[in-house]
Amino acid sequence: MTKPKGLNAARKLKIPKKSTNKDIGYNQASGIVIERSVFYGAHNHYGRMRGVKVQLFRDSSYVTAFVPGDGGINYIAEQDKVTMIRRNKIVKGIHGVYWIVVKVGDVSLVSLRQKRH
Repeated sequence: MTKPKGLNAARKLKIPKKSTNKDIGYNQASGIVIERSVFYGAHNHYGRMRGVKVQLFRDSSYVTAFVPGDGGINYIAEQDKVTMIRRNKIVKGIHGVYWIVVKVGDVSLVSLRQKRH
């Protein structure tokens, strides 16, 4: 690469762009469990995965959330309050599922499974 010549031949200063997240404030949500459901992944070897259908508090829309862990669905009943986090990609290859349950009734799902509540 040759050097630029001339008065106005300065290279452009590369300024990193600020990342703009349109979902600020929307990556966590809470709502009421409407029903528990079973769904299948994109491929057969994923097996059956458990999830819940949730009505959000903020805009009364319905979303489907994945319940992680072995037996995590056993700690969630209908009409329970759950807190979820949102991912930008689909969860575990399940089409249309972007939410993961992290809390059930203000208690962490991990501590419920480990009997520390």
